[in-house]
Amino acid sequence: MNLQYSGEERIPVSPDVVWVFVTDPEKIARCMPEVIDVTVHDPTHVEAVVQVAVGPVRRRFQAEGRAPARSVAAPDRSEDLRRRVR
Repeated sequence: MNLQYSGEERIPVSPDVVWVFVTDPEKIARCMPEVIDVTVHDPTHVEAVVQVAVGPVRRRFQAEGRAPARSVAAPDRSEDLRRRVR
């Protein structure tokens, strides 16, 4: 099964506000479907409890996410920040 998304969303806030949001692991994890709980240990280590359903059977799983430590600067943009999903 492949998930496919298409379309365009305009976000009526400044690029700086968007950047702060997308670089916050807890905020991003809460946007993901079926995330029940999120624990951010540090900027590179996140744990989440997710619920998965296959037909009538539902189970919860604990997942870990790790990212390499690095400094990420906000993009230098003057136009509206737009995200296209194809």
